[in-house]
Amino acid sequence: MEDDGKKLMERFVRGDEEALRLLIGECAPVLHARARRRMPRKVLRRVSLGDIVQEAQIVAFQRCAQFRPGGPASFRNWMLGIVDRKAMEAIERHTEVQKRAVAREVTRGQRPDTAHHVGRQPSPSEHAIAAETAERVQRALATLPAHYQRVLRLAREDGLSLGEVAERTGRSREAVKKVYGRALCKFKEAFEEEQP
Repeated sequence: MEDDGKKLMERFVRGDEEALRLLIGECAPVLHARARRRMPRKVLRRVSLGDIVQEAQIVAFQRCAQFRPGGPASFRNWMLGIVDRKAMEAIERHTEVQKRAVAREVTRGQRPDTAHHVGRQPSPSEHAIAAETAERVQRALATLPAHYQRVLRLAREDGLSLGEVAERTGRSREAVKKVYGRALCKFKEAFEEEQP
């Protein structure tokens, strides 16, 4: 069965659409579950999980030549990274565009007669706290060795899976997993030292 999966992945890299369909079929429940976990409830009312997974499938097919078959979970992990990015794009589309901002919506059971009021926006102090936290994050990150910074940025900011980070950095997935764990510990220490 493992050999079948490897052959499917090799076919997929060559642009075989049927191979992609079969590979997606094997991991579809995991992809839907990941999309569900990533999406806030208000966005889920506007966006279908199936749409997120389908958009991820389209991206995967467009980038099939970039996929590097590895172990049995390599395709699934690669797809999870794409689903994460598609979920983030959906969240941004539906929370940052004022005309369609989900923050303005209030469900019927949770509102008095205030349908004409816009949802609560962050206060100036909340903006200041968020900006201060972002600065602390950047200062803490800057104290780390360059290879720790790179792994954290690829995984946390770019939303890549550890397998994709391994690809980008030329390391094994296991090596990246260890570096990522150490980098998180060092970052936590540095961030706590940045406390005002």
